[in-house]
Amino acid sequence: MTLKSERSGDNSSSSMRTALSDLYLEHLLQSKPRVEVRGEGASRVKRVASTTQENQSEGQSCTPFGKKKKCKDKYLAKHSSIFDQLDVVSYEEVVQLPAFKRKTLVLIGASGVGRSHIKNMLLNKYPDKFGYPVPYTTRPQKKNEEDGKNYHFVSTEDMTKDISANEFLEFGSYQGYMFGTKFETLHKIHQQGKIAILDIEPQTLKIIHTAEFSPFIVFVVPPKQADQIETLQQLQKDTEAIRSRYAHYFDLVLVNNGVEESLEQLQAAFDRACSSPQWVPVSWVY
Repeated sequence: MTLKSERSGDNSSSSMRTALSDLYLEHLLQSKPRVEVRGEGASRVKRVASTTQENQSEGQSCTPFGKKKKCKDKYLAKHSSIFDQLDVVSYEEVVQLPAFKRKTLVLIGASGVGRSHIKNMLLNKYPDKFGYPVPYTTRPQKKNEEDGKNYHFVSTEDMTKDISANEFLEFGSYQGYMFGTKFETLHKIHQQGKIAILDIEPQTLKIIHTAEFSPFIVFVVPPKQADQIETLQQLQKDTEAIRSRYAHYFDLVLVNNGVEESLEQLQAAFDRACSSPQWVPVSWVY
């Protein structure tokens, strides 16, 4: 897949560091005392993550969060090029909340690790519990495809306009056609009382990691035996690259020894997370 990323183009190293310093200073000024912190590293964009919708109406909040003032300092993807090109150590404040239901199950992992199999098994086994957001695409509709079921088929003009309006969580291109996931499709799944399943690119975690989506993030990794197979060595390298940049987001690291075993472990961990006190970013609450 040919994936595009939003870059600042001709920005100099000096301007990037200045912008980054401003962002970090703003974060420090907003820091609150006596709250735990977790480490955070920089990331590299592989697919475009959309800008957070600033004019969006306030979404439904989980019960423990109650009615809170909408956070105004959410991560914006337009800043991603700064973080992508500089190795920066920052931190995240967290607070402990009583048990609450996670609204989104996010599967992260290197290409070929088996996320799609796990996702499809969950959707087939629990259709009343989980839902998958139907992606949008500009490619022509095939005869055996139903619009709105396999894909939402739209024109390039319409999709480009919606991307500019920040209506997409993430988007990319493949064989000259555009593909993407809209925020709207996630909200519809949540409104149905279901848990939305996402298999997104790692850099999109910055967008989805909010109280609005209340994600449970699972990092799927290959079994240790993969180290001994030459053809799977690249899979291990890609896995470690993702782990080194995004480990602070993961709620569960799942070794995919087989779909059935992985599904059982995932279900147990997810149910446990929804029935016990949880540590969440302070921005989810205040």
